[in-house]
Amino acid sequence: MIGTLILPWKLVSSTETLYLFYSFIGSMYGPIAGIMLSSYYIERKRRLNLSTMYVKPGENGEYSNGYNVVACTIMAISFILPMSGAFLKNAPLLSTLNQFAFFSGLILSFVLYTLCHRMNKPNGSVS
Repeated sequence: MIGTLILPWKLVSSTETLYLFYSFIGSMYGPIAGIMLSSYYIERKRRLNLSTMYVKPGENGEYSNGYNVVACTIMAISFILPMSGAFLKNAPLLSTLNQFAFFSGLILSFVLYTLCHRMNKPNGSVS
């Protein structure tokens, strides 16, 4: 049903719609990968605490709301910037970001998440 609802025959009807679809997918997955890489290599220093990852239903785990608000905000920003280049073709920087949507989203989210982690790190912590 989902395959029918996204109308795949419309996506391949022209190169412009196909490129827009691939740009949308890249703009979504790039930021997710960048945040995951920054979280694993920079924030957690390649160590995972399974007791905070897998919690009982109803418990929030590591984050007070049950999800990482900083990561969600950075993901939205890193998605919107490259994707806006598809609609604002007169802005050369946004258009270039859109041409490399996956990589620009990955790099942007990695840098932003790393900066937010470094700025929010307590002074006395070693991590």
